[in-house]
Order: sequence, then C-alpha cells, then structure tokens
Amino acid sequence: METRSKIKIKVTHLIAACLILVLTVIASIPIRTAYSQTEPIGDLTRGGRLYASWDNLAPGTLPENAQPLWPENIGGEFPPRYTWRCVNCHGWDYSGSQSKSFLAATRAMEYPNLFSMVAKPEEEILPYIDGSRNPDHDFSPFLTEQDLKDLSTFLAKGLTLPELIADWETFQVWGTVEIGEQNYQQHCASCHGLEGEKLNLNTTESPVFLGDLSWSNPWRVAHQMRFGHPQSRVPPAEMLGLSFSQQIDTLAYIQTMPVAVEIVENQFLALDFDLQASTVPLLIGAMLVGSMILVATWVTLKRNQ
Repeated sequence: METRSKIKIKVTHLIAACLILVLTVIASIPIRTAYSQTEPIGDLTRGGRLYASWDNLAPGTLPENAQPLWPENIGGEFPPRYTWRCVNCHGWDYSGSQSKSFLAATRAMEYPNLFSMVAKPEEEILPYIDGSRNPDHDFSPFLTEQDLKDLSTFLAKGLTLPELIADWETFQVWGTVEIGEQNYQQHCASCHGLEGEKLNLNTTESPVFLGDLSWSNPWRVAHQMRFGHPQSRVPPAEMLGLSFSQQIDTLAYIQTMPVAVEIVENQFLALDFDLQASTVPLLIGAMLVGSMILVATWVTLKRNQ
C-alpha cells in the first residue's frame, strides 16, 4: 500500500511538472492578435510632431480653406492651416471636446478623444485620416503617404492618459521636483535659462514663459518635451536619455519657475518666439553692441590725445 501511495504521489508530481512546462512554453510564444504588431509602420516621434503642427513639417501644399469640421464662428480668427492641426481639435491631452486646454468655442463640436485609437493596428487608423471614413477629415491632399503612416503610428502607440501627467482639476504635475531640477539644469537651462527666463514663447506684448505654460497647459509642455518642438531645434527628451518619469519630474520642477509678470518685472532679456529661430535679430544686436564699443573706444582715445 505504501509503495502504491508513493507511485501515486510521483505520478501527481510528474503531471504537475508537465503542466508547468506546457504553461511556460505557451507563455513564451509571441501572441499575435489584431491588436499587436512586431514593427510600427511609421515613425512614432515624428508622428507626435505632425500631430502638433504638421503644416510646419510636411513639404506638401498647405490648405487654403478652413477645415470642414472647424466651427464657422471662429474660422476667420485663424489662418486656414491652423484649423487643420490635429491638436486644435483633439487637444494636447488628446481628449477632444473634453480637453482641459481647449478653445471654448469648439467644445460644442463634440470632437472625440483619441484613446479609442490606442493599440489599434495602424492600418485601421489610416482610413480615419485619409478621408476613407469621412471625406471631411481627409488629410491626404496635404500629407504624404509616409506622413500619414507616422501620424497613425503616433495615434496607435504614442498617446498618454492626461491623468498620468497632471491632476485633471488642479493642473498640478505629478513628479519629483528635486529630480526634475537636476534634469532641467543638465538638459534645458542652457537655452531656457535657470529660471526659464531666456525664451519668451509668445510676444513682447503678451509674454509667455515656461513657468506660465507649465500651469496653463502642462499637457502641451509634456507633449513637446516627449516629441520635440516642430518649430525649433528642441530634441525629443528620449534622445537626451530622459525616461517618461524623468520628463514628468522635469515638468514638475518647471512649475516652480516664475511666470511672465515676475520675469518682466525683473527685466530679463527675452526674444519673441517668432524671432527665436532667426539669427538676424541676434546679428543686428551684436553689430549694435560692437558699434557702441568702437565709438566708446574712439572717444576715449580722442580724450587721451
């Protein structure tokens, strides 16, 4: 009897071992479903920049008329190409008409949030942006086939829930300020200044600095930090070696910076955003400073003669 019991125990152990082996093998097999792909069809990072302002990246023709789905009552306030930017309908937080950083006049249009696109095959997303599903949402006359693929890859793989970046009600960013300060000083301060005071992101009349933008629209800062700025040389944060959590830490630190009123009162020098990509103002400024130095030197020499 004792021998039979031992045999039963051994058989039980053998069966259990076989089951574990089978489950291990099954778990190691790549599962291919309609919602997974081995390789993206486009460039996710470039797709993120196209989402922000494709009209500054795509080499094709720019639209001459407002986007058909854009509200008519505010169409005249913007150049036509602005109304075709994805972000102006779906928001920096990808939440459509529910966006926290949205034009109030467009809320009635009920633009959808984009999270239904997440993890879809990019081939299924393309019909949403090439006019196949809706002729009024056709970007194919302006974007190349590769542009459309990059954008669809971003929509499938690049969206982040806004709640992971900042509190939905207070706009307070989730992140560790102390870590963010180190990241900012290492990667951002040389261009933006230690207090974010070097670059005015708007105009002299209505200045906007990093501190302002981080509170008014933290999702915008997060997006442009992740994917780079289409109108500047700001690289994607991942190229700088910053993980997503480190980017959020950096954004949390940016929220501790002074806002425009404080910066203007302290008379920090700042260039208008539209001029920051141009070397002409800097060249003119340098020439003026050089001329002043030459004149001062000439006057001093004259006095000493």
